[in-house]
Amino acid sequence: MHFKAAVQLATALFLLLLNISAHAVYKCASLNSGILYSDIPCEPTAEKLQQQPALQSEIKSTKESSTKEKVELNRLQNLRELRERQDAQIMHMQQRSLEAKRKRCQALALDKKWKQEDASGLYLTLQQQAQAQKKLRRSIEKYQSVCE
Repeated sequence: MHFKAAVQLATALFLLLLNISAHAVYKCASLNSGILYSDIPCEPTAEKLQQQPALQSEIKSTKESSTKEKVELNRLQNLRELRERQDAQIMHMQQRSLEAKRKRCQALALDKKWKQEDASGLYLTLQQQAQAQKKLRRSIEKYQSVCE
């Protein structure tokens, strides 16, 4: 935002100076001080000075550089907007990924809880209990590898 404001301010000042230098200059004769130069005619017979070729070429080059600056400013603004859209897409994808991981961990935690309940059954044979403990251990390992 600061860059955009600075560029706009510089452009405004530049255009203001450009307009000031394009005004007519009048040469007026005065009894008290001799010759005066002004942007307002002092009398109907005041002589209007022609702008010098160097000044005209300077104004032309200034207009060209102003146009180039505007084109560059538009290019930079478009690039910034593109980057902002890309950043928003990346954030959205990251949020979806985190949500999917959270759901997966919830499912694994529930599976682990159920396997703990199964392993603590009172009426299991030794073989069933060993098998339930094995399933519980695998469930715990799976939960730890994904969620921790």
